[in-house]
Amino acid sequence: MEKPENPSAAELRQLVDSLYREQFKKLVEKARRSGCSLDYAEDIVQEVFQIAVEKSADLYASENRIGWLVNTLRNRIGQNFRAMQYAQRLKAEMEKLHSDRYEDHLDPKDIYHGLVSDEDLDILVRFYVEGRPIQSIADHYGIKYETCKKRLQRAKARFFSNYKDLIEGI
Repeated sequence: MEKPENPSAAELRQLVDSLYREQFKKLVEKARRSGCSLDYAEDIVQEVFQIAVEKSADLYASENRIGWLVNTLRNRIGQNFRAMQYAQRLKAEMEKLHSDRYEDHLDPKDIYHGLVSDEDLDILVRFYVEGRPIQSIADHYGIKYETCKKRLQRAKARFFSNYKDLIEGI
């Protein structure tokens, strides 16, 4: 059966949906084997499927759709790894330059105040800066694990959107 050249939006949605159901756990496991924590692996696989939605026509046209998803996962892990390395190098350089001049550390809540709501910022800081597990954050807020996970995803999306808008405005 030959695929049509211009699939409908419904066909593209159905393709991504079926691949999500079939491949999500496998991709999370692949991310875990690459050294990602469970929470981070799930986040990065969510990003992969967000890209799949945005580029569904490319995914549809691919001869190896699972390979397309795996390559996208590898690219996202690589980009995030490089970003973390850059941040660590920058932090080390800043500490070297300012080690004897400054004793105070800037609180991320002060730096990013107003970029997102206080609750969004608190969740992001607890997870990404303090390294707390989602269950710990959920317990702190008295909410379910899945609810906390979704709040974290939404807070991250709002943060990056607002941060991008801020940087483009400079």
